[in-house]
Amino acid sequence: MVAAILPNFRIERALRGAFVRIRGLLAIGVVVAIVIAVSGFPASRGQDPAPQPPEPEPDPNALRVEARLTGGEHYVGQGFELQVAVVARGQRPTVETPVIAGADVWLARNEIRPLSVVSIGRTTIESNAFISRFRVVPRRAGTLEVPPVRASLAGQSGRGRPLKTTVRPLPPEGRPSEFLGGVGSFTLEAEAAPRSVRVGQEFEYRLTISGPAAWGTAGRPELRRFDRLPLGLRIQPGRTDAMREPPSRTYVYRMRPTRSGEAVLPPVAVAAFDPSSQHYVTRMTPGVPVKVVAVPSFDSSAIPDLNPRPETAGVRSARRRWILGAGAAILLVGSAGALFWARRRARRAGRLVGPVASRRHAAAFARELAHHAATPTGPDGPALALAISLALVRYLELGIGRPPGALTPEEAGAGVRECTGSDDLGARAARIAARCDGVLYRDAPAPTVDEDPATLRRDGRELFERLGGAWSRAGAGGKG
Repeated sequence: MVAAILPNFRIERALRGAFVRIRGLLAIGVVVAIVIAVSGFPASRGQDPAPQPPEPEPDPNALRVEARLTGGEHYVGQGFELQVAVVARGQRPTVETPVIAGADVWLARNEIRPLSVVSIGRTTIESNAFISRFRVVPRRAGTLEVPPVRASLAGQSGRGRPLKTTVRPLPPEGRPSEFLGGVGSFTLEAEAAPRSVRVGQEFEYRLTISGPAAWGTAGRPELRRFDRLPLGLRIQPGRTDAMREPPSRTYVYRMRPTRSGEAVLPPVAVAAFDPSSQHYVTRMTPGVPVKVVAVPSFDSSAIPDLNPRPETAGVRSARRRWILGAGAAILLVGSAGALFWARRRARRAGRLVGPVASRRHAAAFARELAHHAATPTGPDGPALALAISLALVRYLELGIGRPPGALTPEEAGAGVRECTGSDDLGARAARIAARCDGVLYRDAPAPTVDEDPATLRRDGRELFERLGGAWSRAGAGGKG
């Protein structure tokens, strides 16, 4: 009986093992089918993957515009090129001048370069690269963003890619008082026309800055030691003639001599920053000789007597007495007038410098800022900051005799405290000077709230209004 049961048990165990293997194969097949179904078909209608937008194909009719900037990093006031090349056939495309925030841009020149020439029978098709070179002069430090440049021709249009470059501020170390904002190489020329004049006759003195430094130059050079000449020059600033290409800037001064003689107009110093050597370079103009001729006096004896008549001794004596009396009267009136003029000039000389003169200058500049705030044509941005800095320099020159030149915030605060005796006004002056330097030289992509033109103009007007009404220490002592 045991022998009969043993074969049946072995058959059953074999069938059970085969069933287990078949069930495992079926499970693997079901898993594979599910994976294929999930990867090949969406699980539900609401889970359809979002269709990807097709890549935009380039327009075959669009103009190909390529733009690039020359050089790497640049300084405030340093000119560089924006080159725009447009590939076209026939006529030159119209390239729009880009508007760049914080920089001056103009078209320097145009060029053309042939690329290919194809002839089909009597027809010739020529393809050219039309190059437009724009000059860019940044006016503030930070990141300078150049928008896409657009070009158009006969219904076709295109534009280049946007560009960026870094603009560095000018270093304050070693900056001389003759620095006017120019960056790059330059030469100086000076001339007087005419060189020979009569007393009281006006002539022009022209100072010309030529070279890349002329693009960033602002303000006017100081004519120092001109008032020490024996000619008694009365100097009045005139116009400024600027040329972009080639770069040059000419400053014109009108001069009127009041005394005769010969003299050499002193050399004038101008400084600019050299980016290659990272130093400020100062150059001098040559001396200009001038000659002032005295006006010839009136000689009555040279006039002939057209109606001679015989005169008696009495007539000659009476005429002699009349001439002597008239001469004495003229001498008396002339002496009185000379004395009056000398006293008036002495009084005016006392008012030209000192506390009264500094207060009048401050009040006048405050009124000028108020007028500019009411009109849209007043100075803005760097021009406003430069005007406030120069006004502070002139105020301290009149009040305490400080020589003209570059003014740091610490010097501005100390000078105003010495001139007015007020620590509050000195602190205000130091803050205003620091804010002006921030507008002109700070490395910032955009002006801060304190450097906003409207805020700077308002605070500057309030400071100069208080300076215009403040008595200095010298004034408290009795001067002015």
